[in-house]
Order: sequence, then structure tokens, then C-alpha cells
Amino acid sequence: MSPQGSTGTPDPDTGTEDTTGDEDTTTGDNESTTGDTDSSSTGVPVGCTGMSFATLTSADNDMLTNFTVDGVTSCDLDITITATGGTICVADDGAGGSYHTVEAIEFMDVPPMECGIAQVELLNLSIQNTGDLMEVVVPVDGGAMMGNQSTTVVVDVAVRSDVGNLVPTPVADFDGSLPQGEVAFGDGDTTLTYVAEDTVVATTVFEVAPGFEVTMTLTGLDGSLTFAE
Repeated sequence: MSPQGSTGTPDPDTGTEDTTGDEDTTTGDNESTTGDTDSSSTGVPVGCTGMSFATLTSADNDMLTNFTVDGVTSCDLDITITATGGTICVADDGAGGSYHTVEAIEFMDVPPMECGIAQVELLNLSIQNTGDLMEVVVPVDGGAMMGNQSTTVVVDVAVRSDVGNLVPTPVADFDGSLPQGEVAFGDGDTTLTYVAEDTVVATTVFEVAPGFEVTMTLTGLDGSLTFAE
């Protein structure tokens, strides 16, 4: 039987039907579902269905965290990261409480830090949610967080040293979770407060030069941020 689209003309030399170039093509006709995936099957958040607080209003937006590097160069530093914006989602949990999720917090660049034989700089730094917006529950009137929120830290790292430099390079799989802190609700705003402890906010193995890797870790958060609607 001839494929669909064939002329059915026999080849004069072989007696067989020549279908070269006559096959029907359906390239580009498949239905695309990109971007329509249901988060129930992938774990990817579909967006806040409650109240969104996206205006940073606190006067002091500095937070402390511990930054360690282990490998070809090493250091253990308490550093300050300064928030510049972000978004918090608060939604009814259906059981008398509220889901409280940090969808994102953006930070100022961290200037070069002395780290063993190198200087390390953190650029384009942010904390991004990777959970389902239901990992952290707080009382409806505020209080202690219950649950740790899954996160990834998005950052470009630049390294300068006497043996070579690394231009700003995105760090992959810099994953961890946020500590359990406290939440307060005000008139149209929400404040989240963390006290430094040993929760690993992010950790990864990062190649600073061909064949040379370091383990990079952020541990704990200390500080308060307020976001308004």
C-alpha cells in the first residue's frame, strides 16, 4: 500500500512505486502544551491564589547568613545580604491557618570577600521558591512558622586570584530550605523574622576552574523583612 501523499507512479527501472519526497509531513502540527502543565503532577508552583505582598517596606533590610567555601580555596564568613524586593504569598490553608510562602527575595550584590587565596563576589543574588506554596503554615493571626520551605539560591559568582580569575558565572543547583521563623500580620502587610540557626539555605559543588571544585554553602538567616500589598 502506498504511504499517504504518494503519487503511485511506478519507477520505470524497478517497477516499484517511487515515493521519494512524497511523504506527508506533519512537522509543527503537534499540539503544544508548553506552559500548561498542572503543578499537581510536576511540583512546580502555578502562582499565588491568596494575597500577594510585593512591596518591601521595612527600614532595615539587612540579613545575616553564614557563607562557607571548602575546596581549592576555603573560608568561613558571616556576611550581610541586603534585600531589595520580593514577593510573599499568604493563602488560607482551609484548617484555620495560613500558608505563608516566600516566592522570591532579591538582594544587593555582595562585594568581593577575602576567601583563602581568592576574592569571591556574589552577583544577581536572590532566593526563589521551589515548593508548592503549601510547605509553611502559620496561625491566621501570625506566629511561629511550621515547616521548612524548599528554595534555590540564584546567584552569579565571580572569583579573582593570583592563579586565575572566573568571570561572573551562574551557580547551578544551589538548593536548600528556609529556616522556621516568625510571621506577623499588620494593616496590609506581613513581616517575617528569622533568627540565625543551622538550616542550610543553599549548598552546591561549584567548579571554579577546570578540574577544581569547591563546596559552597549558605547557612541560616538572621533578620526581619516587611512586605506590603
